[in-house]
Amino acid sequence: MRNLKKILALALALVMAMSLMTVANASDFSDDADISYKEAVDVMTAIGVIDGMDDGSFDPNGTLTREQAAALICRMVLGEDGADRLNTSYAPFDDVAATRWSAPYIAYCVEQGYIVGESDTTFNPTGLLTGHAFAKLLLCVLGYDPIIETYTGASWAVNVASDAVSAGIAVDGLLMGNNITREEAAQMAFQTLTADMVYYTSKGTNITLENGTIINTGASDPTRVANDRSNDYRTASGDRDEYMQYCERYFEDLEARAGDEDDFGRPGTLWRYESEDIGTYGKDADYTLVLDDNYTTDANQTGGVLNVLKDVIDDDDLFLAGSCSFYLNGNGGSGTSYADTDFRNAMNLGSIVEVFVDDDDSDRITDVIVYNYTLYQIDEVDTDVSSSDERDGVSAYVTLSNSETYNNTDLPGYDASTYEEDAYVAAVINDDDKVLESYIPETVEGSVTTRNANDGFVTVDGDRYYVVAATYDQGEFDIEVADVSTSSDDTYALYLDKNGNVIGIDGVETAADINDVYYVDVVWSETSTVAGNKNVTSYYSKSWLWTELSLRSSWRRRTTTSAAITMI
Repeated sequence: MRNLKKILALALALVMAMSLMTVANASDFSDDADISYKEAVDVMTAIGVIDGMDDGSFDPNGTLTREQAAALICRMVLGEDGADRLNTSYAPFDDVAATRWSAPYIAYCVEQGYIVGESDTTFNPTGLLTGHAFAKLLLCVLGYDPIIETYTGASWAVNVASDAVSAGIAVDGLLMGNNITREEAAQMAFQTLTADMVYYTSKGTNITLENGTIINTGASDPTRVANDRSNDYRTASGDRDEYMQYCERYFEDLEARAGDEDDFGRPGTLWRYESEDIGTYGKDADYTLVLDDNYTTDANQTGGVLNVLKDVIDDDDLFLAGSCSFYLNGNGGSGTSYADTDFRNAMNLGSIVEVFVDDDDSDRITDVIVYNYTLYQIDEVDTDVSSSDERDGVSAYVTLSNSETYNNTDLPGYDASTYEEDAYVAAVINDDDKVLESYIPETVEGSVTTRNANDGFVTVDGDRYYVVAATYDQGEFDIEVADVSTSSDDTYALYLDKNGNVIGIDGVETAADINDVYYVDVVWSETSTVAGNKNVTSYYSKSWLWTELSLRSSWRRRTTTSAAITMI
């Protein structure tokens, strides 16, 4: 493979501006609800580094192959257009034909020293990568030398993991020894965008041992690349430092603007590419609380939101910043009246409360986000979309029981296989009828053995389920625990939010509820003799069907086709 440069004909065009590229985001994928790293998937697809699948999905949990990783790295370095202009007329490995779609990407990555074959003659293009192997590729594009940093040999994975953490590209919670999924790769590549690039003032000398192992001696430590573009900063953290991040070097038209808010009101980052918004993504909260039954009986709630937070978080040093922002289901903002009675009344059993504190003062609360899931039913799904909407990725119009019709692309979590007519949907919808989150809730069916209207719970099959507080508007599905029957003859469906709290109760028709009644009358028979002196008896009957038309029990009668039963 040392002569690869001589036998490969690589035609590489300069990276062109991607002005014709459509900015995509995770909500455009059919499996949006399955994507955990939405910000990473949105940004990396928007800049053309990673694509969705041919069927319109992203396949977030699909594993990344070696050839897919090579294509991703090429797009990270050359941009989408530049990578797609790579070509080769020679087979770089015995198992990678020159006509294979990935051959140019593999050849480029090998030539640059980013990746090696499994042997001199095989690459194993469909083989899988661990998180360590993919991190090694990203460290190389940041400027880390695999020989100097000992990314080979028995301890290569430990060295890669250490440098990945130091560089800020290691994904929290990711077991790097496992095969990496497509969305995990997107997240690691996304974190690479804001990692500092490095170089070596001296690369020392490489020495090849008798067994073929290459070691380095005399190299300097990696040094961060200075940013000589005084007005060109795109760091997501907003620190405007003097070092060059990866996106500042390779994606000049990508911007990250801190200080914006997402749809829920969380402080976040607005990503833009070529002057087009990709999306605003909120930070993770410092505290996330799901208010339980203990909260509803807590005497401290009468003291206002601050006392509630102090008590639930168990921190008496917390205090509200003067400019603290309060949001309820995406409504509100800085200086709203939610700081006391109104906001507190909306914080009930089942409410999700996210608390953000100042980066420089962990006791100073700067933002409080509260939201509740509400149950809706899908009244209609219309797949006859306009041609203009179809070009924008719309495949259905969905009408909810709030009488609003949404494009499927405006329904986060939409899945054509489950968002069907009459299905129930749990959603957070703001005052402007914008859907901030939606999903198909879990359903539990059974008879209610106990109910407690005071504490707000019902018991089904021995399990207790708390019902969200009735003080919060549940649309047309208001919940009244006191009206739930505990008779064994009555069966209910409980619709649960993501935290296991009941947001809707509906009666279920049982086998004992017979609405259509058949009976048979006018039975007669006829007997005749056929060849062979056999008697044939035919039995005739006419059946009647009584159908219940309304809850007022009005009835009608209709006949069915006469049937004949022949016995020999």
